[in-house]
Amino acid sequence: MGLPRLRRLRRRRLPRDPQNLEAGLNFDIADTCYTAPEVNAMLASGQVSQKTLDQRVFETLRELFAFGFFDRQTYKKDSGQDNKAKDKAVADQAEERGAVLLRNRGVIPIRRKKVHSIAVIGPAADHYIFGGGSSQVTPYSTTTLRQGIEARAAKAGIKTSYDDGSNRQGAAALAKRSDLAIVVAADTESEGVDKACMSLIPQCTGGQATPAQPQGTQAAFGDQDGLIEAVAAANRRTVVVLETGAPVLTPWRDSIAGLLEAWYPGEDGGTAVAHVLFGDADPGGRLPVTFPRNAGDPPTASGGMSRYPGTVNPTSNCNAGPFTIPCPYYQETYSEGVMVGYRWYDSQHIKPAFPFGFGLSYTNFRFSRISLRRGPGRGHATVRFTLTNTRSRTGWAVPEVFVSLPSRPGLPEPPWQLHGFAKLRLAPGKSRRLSIHLVPRAFSYWSDAANGWRIARGCDRVAVGNSSRSLHPAGRVPQGGARCG
Repeated sequence: MGLPRLRRLRRRRLPRDPQNLEAGLNFDIADTCYTAPEVNAMLASGQVSQKTLDQRVFETLRELFAFGFFDRQTYKKDSGQDNKAKDKAVADQAEERGAVLLRNRGVIPIRRKKVHSIAVIGPAADHYIFGGGSSQVTPYSTTTLRQGIEARAAKAGIKTSYDDGSNRQGAAALAKRSDLAIVVAADTESEGVDKACMSLIPQCTGGQATPAQPQGTQAAFGDQDGLIEAVAAANRRTVVVLETGAPVLTPWRDSIAGLLEAWYPGEDGGTAVAHVLFGDADPGGRLPVTFPRNAGDPPTASGGMSRYPGTVNPTSNCNAGPFTIPCPYYQETYSEGVMVGYRWYDSQHIKPAFPFGFGLSYTNFRFSRISLRRGPGRGHATVRFTLTNTRSRTGWAVPEVFVSLPSRPGLPEPPWQLHGFAKLRLAPGKSRRLSIHLVPRAFSYWSDAANGWRIARGCDRVAVGNSSRSLHPAGRVPQGGARCG
């Protein structure tokens, strides 16, 4: 039997602790809200009942018992018992299957027959890149992208040279005399701190790590956009590897031959990224976000401070402390309604640089025999299709199923919404027949009046494809007695 997930509060002091307890919030990971004195005070004042507190405690204990927390001895705080090699292998696999190939004009995977020298360029290539806050990891050891590429190139008998990019002309000269240039660029992000902009320049840096590492941040990396443009002008066979936690602007994308989004690739990221660049692993990631073409395209770009980064809420009770920064709290207005994320770009007909769900493989896949059937069960539907690897390499395919509900007066709907996907590895020339099931929620809208999900009369469209902008129609599902031609 499935168990309900515990509701937790992230590092932020809220002025509504009684309401939080009543609403089902179980615990605060930073210990800033649900302290014993605060809870006792709420009980004494009658703001929270003993019954409510007992229910929150019961829910917490139920989860702990279900996962065997009380059925084993306490783990020893001894790193010697950790299987570091196995942990590193898991980290490598996660990066290889999560890296997103956004552009490839035949320069990768790197082949010894065509490439005899590689220029690795950029200050980020020589640093372990990670995010601040909950994404910050302090591993036992690290492999930078420079180290990973150099090691893999040496194995292939390919010469590598490095330039930190501090002298743009020098970096361009190295790129020009190399068969392939790889520029590594990174941003700096942290929870609790909004980035000012999306360019790869110092002014757009986000929050710092703890403790601070100023030399390994976007603020210290200089104008990385300018560096990429200079290198690409010197060598058309330039590959850019991004180590970012979110989308960035890519004004140079049309002048480069390859683009790989590695995100924050983990402790052994250099090894894993090198595996992808040299073709030891197929890039298995697809974009969970949209990369905009221009700074004015995201929904937060217009609307002033109320949209981003927000305005100060004078009624909030902001208690500055080690876990409550930044202070005061800012309040943002999501006036785009349900058109959040990729739905905004699609509804506004804004062409992105790289759309939601997009990602390339080192092979190609073909959809065929696409069909849509209602059931099994009332309100359910199933999309069936055949996926074929049409080339001579094994690769990762990620077919995605989107649903489109008709808009009504006062009830706008996005053009498409993702409601299912699969991930599979296909050998050369092989095909797989797949089924992706859609539950009634996929065809529902939220009704404020009913305080629940409802299905409206109409014809709901279903499609399958490689991204929100590359879809093949599967059919239509009639709802509420509607007739769909």
